[in-house]
Order: sequence, then C-alpha cells, then structure tokens
Amino acid sequence: MGNDQTAGGVVEYAERFYAAIGKVTIRVNREIPGHVANRLQAAVWREAIHLVKTGIASVGDVDKAMWSGPGLRWAAMGPTMLFHLGAGEGGLGAFL
Repeated sequence: MGNDQTAGGVVEYAERFYAAIGKVTIRVNREIPGHVANRLQAAVWREAIHLVKTGIASVGDVDKAMWSGPGLRWAAMGPTMLFHLGAGEGGLGAFL
C-alpha cells in the first residue's frame, strides 16, 4: 500500500519484486490493523469457536467441515468468484 508520501511507481515495483520471488500480493486501498488474510481467518475462527461453544459441533468436526469444504474450494479461488460461478446464468447479481 502506498500513501501520499510514496513515490510514483514504488508500489508497482514492490509488486513485481514479490512476484519475482514467488509471492502473491494484493492491493490494500487504505490502512487497517492486521493483514487481510489474517482478518478473514480470524472471522472464520470466531464462527468456529461459536459453533463449538454453543454445542453445534465438536472442534474436530468443525475442523473437518472447514478442510473438506470451503478450505478445498478457497484453495482454488476466493468465495466471491465461487458464488458467482455457482450461481448459474445470472452470476453473483442473481445469487444476491
């Protein structure tokens, strides 16, 4: 992420550098505490804790549901694209 003190081209240079060493980058439009992936992981974990705490499922079953369900799908593409593709002809707009 750049800001008003970041010289032109620096963000693009950093993206090229990280791609060259095998890393994947995203563009963050404004500053927020924590990494985007970690924030998403924390949201899923909060729900996992809720499911266990309220007696819906065991820790092992919550973990199994995650690695055998969304974990497999999300390894290929993000949830928005998956819902778009799975929604049929109307795509994400029709799904919503």
